[in-house]
Amino acid sequence: MSLSMARPPLHLIPPNPKPAQPFVAWMGGKRRLTGLLMEHMPAEYSWYVEAFCGGGALFWALNRKRASALVDTNAELMITYSIVQMEPKALIDALGDLELQYCASDDKKAFHRKISQQRKGRLSLVGIAARCIFLTKTSFGGKWRTNQQGKFNTCWSGHENQTIYDADNIMRCSEALQYVELRCDSYHKELRELVPKEGGFVYLDPPYHGVHNQYGSNRWGDNDQHYLSRFCAGMDRAGVKWMLSNSDTPLIREWYKGFAIHEIQAGRALSCRAEGSGAVTELLIKNY
Repeated sequence: MSLSMARPPLHLIPPNPKPAQPFVAWMGGKRRLTGLLMEHMPAEYSWYVEAFCGGGALFWALNRKRASALVDTNAELMITYSIVQMEPKALIDALGDLELQYCASDDKKAFHRKISQQRKGRLSLVGIAARCIFLTKTSFGGKWRTNQQGKFNTCWSGHENQTIYDADNIMRCSEALQYVELRCDSYHKELRELVPKEGGFVYLDPPYHGVHNQYGSNRWGDNDQHYLSRFCAGMDRAGVKWMLSNSDTPLIREWYKGFAIHEIQAGRALSCRAEGSGAVTELLIKNY
């Protein structure tokens, strides 16, 4: 499902001298690894698609040098992208109000809980976007997690002095998104439509095997991981270049054998407790 309110033809866009940065924090984001990821990207491609986009760290690091599309199943996240794209000034106003209320609150944990418990059906699209950015900025690890009822249930970060947004950056993000396709659906549905048979490049950052067993409000298990590996094999046969990040586990190595597998070191925070954090080895897999 396309969320872009206008769908101009995709084409190369002149780079902004001051590139945009991710406007949401996101659990498992690749902001610290973008330099390494870019070193592993193919030299030439006509299309760039980021599936399981989350905060879109690699997309922003590319500085809009390629025609692009962003795909994720999280409806609130993709609504936020569409509002940044089309109504950035209204979003900035809403975030300003939220930040003032948060800073003035004597009990920031309770304020965070209050916002997390808001019913989405009673919010405007701009309100949904402001709530999404606020919660990812003030929740532990930028983690967006919902229960089976779709209710947000990530703990407060514990930071008393938190910058919620950067107005200038949101405007740069809006400019960067003007010619980007925004899609809210499963990666396999959207990629079949978005990626041409040849010349496309896809970066996939799925829930990690053995680490994240939830994607949005859906469970993400071994069958999903295996299906993704077979889908990547299909893209390979179609001539589409792709790169994927995942955990270093025996099953992932087995399912992607025959492709180039690189070990990289990355930091990871898994829970609200300090012992859940640390440097780990993960895999970067590609078919070229």
